[in-house]
Amino acid sequence: MASGAVNPRVIIGIGLGASLAMGISGFSGAYMVERAERKRRLDRLKRAMLTDLGKTMHGKASHFASIWTALVDAVSPFMAAVISMLPFFLASANLIPASAAAIISVILIMSMIFSLGIFLGRISKENMLLSGVRTLAAGILAAVVTALVAGI
Repeated sequence: MASGAVNPRVIIGIGLGASLAMGISGFSGAYMVERAERKRRLDRLKRAMLTDLGKTMHGKASHFASIWTALVDAVSPFMAAVISMLPFFLASANLIPASAAAIISVILIMSMIFSLGIFLGRISKENMLLSGVRTLAAGILAAVVTALVAGI
């Protein structure tokens, strides 16, 4: 916005490309890490039981869990990116101005980050509001540093 007019289609293209890259990277990275960790545990159990567990229910469950974890790690950032781009889809269809899309997108992103913080606070049995504020502060700091580095 500081550099001139906002083109919703350009933002959608860049956003979809980045979210696909995050999804593919998230899937492959999580799968490799989960597979290695679960293989190590399965190998340890195999040595203790003196039998191959690869085709057992335990082995199949280990493989399934690796894939499921990787899918969650891939879909989560992709969906967050798509949600944050929804206003730009509306702007692309001339339903809202591009400047409003940018503001709404920032609000959506901050809401998702704050909600994640609340969720993490609930899981850790900490003050959910404080956890939300801390997570949001970290997100804002990341945005400011990114803007400074990018020269925006």
